[in-house]
Amino acid sequence: MVVFRTDANEAIASGHVMRCLALAGAFRSAGENVLFLTSDEIAAAVARARGYRAEVLGVDWRNLSAEVPTVRSLLQQESALPLYIVDTYSITTDYVGSLSDVACICYLGSKAGDLGPLNALVNYSVDIDRDAYQSLYGKYGTLLLLGPEYAPLRSEFKNNAPEQGDEVERILVTVGGSDPINATGSILEALHSAKLLEGRAIDVVIGAMFGNRKELLAAYGGIAEVNFHERVKSMSALMADADLAICASGTTVYELSAMGVPAITFSLSAEQVPSALGFMRLGMVDYCGEMFSDAAGCACSIADSAKRLVDDPLERHRLATSAHAVVDGSGCDRIARYLLGLDKMRGM
Repeated sequence: MVVFRTDANEAIASGHVMRCLALAGAFRSAGENVLFLTSDEIAAAVARARGYRAEVLGVDWRNLSAEVPTVRSLLQQESALPLYIVDTYSITTDYVGSLSDVACICYLGSKAGDLGPLNALVNYSVDIDRDAYQSLYGKYGTLLLLGPEYAPLRSEFKNNAPEQGDEVERILVTVGGSDPINATGSILEALHSAKLLEGRAIDVVIGAMFGNRKELLAAYGGIAEVNFHERVKSMSALMADADLAICASGTTVYELSAMGVPAITFSLSAEQVPSALGFMRLGMVDYCGEMFSDAAGCACSIADSAKRLVDDPLERHRLATSAHAVVDGSGCDRIARYLLGLDKMRGM
């Protein structure tokens, strides 16, 4: 049995439950039974919609200690030691210690500090201090799965390879689910000024929480080359059509890398800067700076980068190939294989 503990609500981004669902698919394909435990109904409903059993603990997501008796009881019902994957920033050392005798505990995330006797830890960030992790968890014998090769992407991003043509016919622009600083508008204005909207399609993703939707449609909805996409069901399909992408430095970079699409990136917030620089150091992207601190300058740099890459198919191919070599879309399979392959962790 594999049990996921995660949440999604008005304060917690849906990315936590979505990456758990992606990983759950790999375990289900391996023949494992999967259960989701959540604080409230929001994340549970998402899991059930994907065909998984989910139980609502009915506790405050910020205080995991309150759920320990219930979780212990559920985990002890299993005949073999279950694998308990925790993906919430609310995890604490006391929480891990209180459950370590009834489950093999894996933390999926990047929370700093010593979380106690974890059996495994997965952090797929590109800016990792591996020595620090070894120092913290070496004494526990924790299995450390560190680095972007373990990015838990959905199965739609598997088995793709870079295929760059000589021409850039479609450019994808996506900043995520929300756009509080109107980065999309700044980028489109810069691309328009650089005459990059002429002669090619620009696919623009409008997230569910865009407050500037009406303004974007009013300004660019009448331009034939600009195609707005809302409620996108398959990002991989949009990416597969793109010859070049412009995106914020988050999960989308991992997805584009797996799809083999060259990417121009920027930081939408200060929190994104370390990973953005990490992607750049690995040669995975063409990074154009901090949109949150200098929107006009960053957008101008993006347009300059786009002009250069449009004219340089060899550089586009190099970016795509380098990124795909780091993130190939098989992170979930790697994680599942390592966790299921350890006799110690399976309690056998």
